[in-house]
Amino acid sequence: MEDWEIALLSFLKPWKNRQEVIGFLVCGSYITGKPSKHSDIDLHIITSHDTDWRERGSKFIDGYHIEYFVNPPKQIRAYFKKYHRDHSLDPQTMFITGKILYDKTGSVAQLKTEAKNWREKKFNGLEDTSLIIQKYALWDALDNLQDIYEKKSKSFRYAYYAALRNVLEFYSTYLKWEVYSPERVYEYFTDPLVLKKYLQTEYPDPVFGEMFVKAITVDIEYEMLVSFEELADYVFEQTDGFEIDGWVVRTPLELE
Repeated sequence: MEDWEIALLSFLKPWKNRQEVIGFLVCGSYITGKPSKHSDIDLHIITSHDTDWRERGSKFIDGYHIEYFVNPPKQIRAYFKKYHRDHSLDPQTMFITGKILYDKTGSVAQLKTEAKNWREKKFNGLEDTSLIIQKYALWDALDNLQDIYEKKSKSFRYAYYAALRNVLEFYSTYLKWEVYSPERVYEYFTDPLVLKKYLQTEYPDPVFGEMFVKAITVDIEYEMLVSFEELADYVFEQTDGFEIDGWVVRTPLELE
């Protein structure tokens, strides 16, 4: 037994005999491989179906950081639904790659099966109005970047990376694809081993992928601006174009 497993078992002791606890699932890099010194031990504690509370916390034991999540199955299912709606599969991936330590009623195994089913579901794309608004937002971000670059503003780099994150979210949603987490976005575009570890497949538009990697790796502000201009032009081209002159959108009021 490895040291991290001993630390985990120590953490689980007070939870084992609690009446409402029906399962444990451990996940993260200690299970999937190659943990770093910053890796924590992710632990799902599953409680009975009639539980009306949830809990999240962290604890250090013998130098190991344990991050734990306590939920009944119905809450996990709600997370699966919400994250999928937001074009993310983080909780599903945790359950699919995780290791069951205890499963009193079979609920944890059932959640693993449901997580796999969620991964096979296609994401929704953008509705027409949302697409129109997103294309305007991209044009506006580009216009703002050009403005603050010309002003030599110290805000340029911050605005640039925020704009990159937004264009990736927009285009991925348009393609009905998962929106990549910022902490692994470069690796998802460049490292097949990381893709495999997190159950990912190659991005559906390799041209965009190459342009995006270039955009996040250039470091000279002029080259950054040019990279974003090229990226924006490409996305506009792939989404049937955009013309700011005469742009208009009418939507219902939102009063609440």
